[in-house]
Amino acid sequence: NKNLEVLISNKTNSFKNTEKLYWQTKCFDFKGKLVQTKLFWIHRQIFLKLINISSEVMNIHVIPTQTKYFQTTYTKKYRLIPGLAYTVKVGFCPDEWRYFYDCIRVHCKGEDNLLIPVHAYPVIDDLHIPTHIDLPAVALRQSVWHAIPLRCSCPIGFEFQVHIIQPHESFSIHPLTGVIPAEGEAKITVTFCPLQFETSQITFQLVISQFNTKPYLCTITGSCLLTPSPALSGVILAKS
Repeated sequence: NKNLEVLISNKTNSFKNTEKLYWQTKCFDFKGKLVQTKLFWIHRQIFLKLINISSEVMNIHVIPTQTKYFQTTYTKKYRLIPGLAYTVKVGFCPDEWRYFYDCIRVHCKGEDNLLIPVHAYPVIDDLHIPTHIDLPAVALRQSVWHAIPLRCSCPIGFEFQVHIIQPHESFSIHPLTGVIPAEGEAKITVTFCPLQFETSQITFQLVISQFNTKPYLCTITGSCLLTPSPALSGVILAKS
């Protein structure tokens, strides 16, 4: 609806810095960031503001979420004058680790109605993948390897996949697929063995099997020592 502006916040007094979301006339799909909560916070609240940005008084009817896992409350205003807003509070309390869905319906005059999806799902909140890793220089045809930890504090596991975006013959990465165990850790190991006297790079993308996931992109740089040391042999372990 072109006459409504929607703001999302975790607190009632922090709307100034939140992302503004807009609706298009006769387009009922949510266009923007999902209204979402994270399952590792057992009790979570999200606040939405429905602001009348038109020049006319609006009559709005809010149909709240219907499932027992989401609780929607708001103060009814019979006439929403320009510039004023409804503040809608959505609470979430799950009973198991899984995906949840509900929606808030906003009925306006005529056919200008809104459908606001509400999603809640388990996520890995303690996964930290660096965007760039510099490996220590190593002699020609010697090896250095670096382990990237994948940690999960949730009581469920998550599958992952590694996609090589920019390959290089001096690098190898394993495993390319696997599972981050529940409340455990997996590792991705990158091995660098220079075949020429040069600086080399490899770029990979890590994808986690969780709803609404965003891939992690990482570039790893390795270089070959110009003057190999005769005492240097074997495999070097890079510091994590």
